Amino acid sequence: MATSDEWREVAEEIAEAATPERSPALPRLYRYAVEAARLALRRFPAAVPEQGDDLVHDKLHEKLRSIVDAANPRAFFVTAIHRAAIDLLRRQKKFAPQDELDAAPPANDAVLAPDEAASLHIEAVRVLAMLDGREQQIFGGIMVGEDRDDIAAALGTSRANIDQIVSRTRRRMGGGS
Repeated sequence: MATSDEWREVAEEIAEAATPERSPALPRLYRYAVEAARLALRRFPAAVPEQGDDLVHDKLHEKLRSIVDAANPRAFFVTAIHRAAIDLLRRQKKFAPQDELDAAPPANDAVLAPDEAASLHIEAVRVLAMLDGREQQIFGGIMVGEDRDDIAAALGTSRANIDQIVSRTRRRMGGGS
């Protein structure tokens, strides 16, 4: 695994090139990026690391100059790849085949009347509006049935931290823990 100093050295070589996108040091940066991405993505569901090389290529293409100009190129890249992986997970869930969504068991056996469903929807929107961005991500994941361990991995935190945020938020909103 390349050190932060090795990342800085290769970034300097690329920055000094007349055309950074054609620098002879670019293959070395790519190798470092692949190593760093594999390490950063190992806690994500299997579908994400399988696309790791594609994510690396995309991030190096999109953010090469920002990576090279960063005070800590390795940290900048790892943050970018982590965010790209989270976005990938969101897109995969958003565009899941309808058959998978239909196959999910109903939350309970009771069927709500249209006015009750509308009322619950309005209440859910009101409650979500009271949450900050991170809390919305967590509660949104819980509402669609994601496992708390998966949510923690996607957000780069621990299950205990997720449980603490849920408990604190529920107390704040008057719902107990």
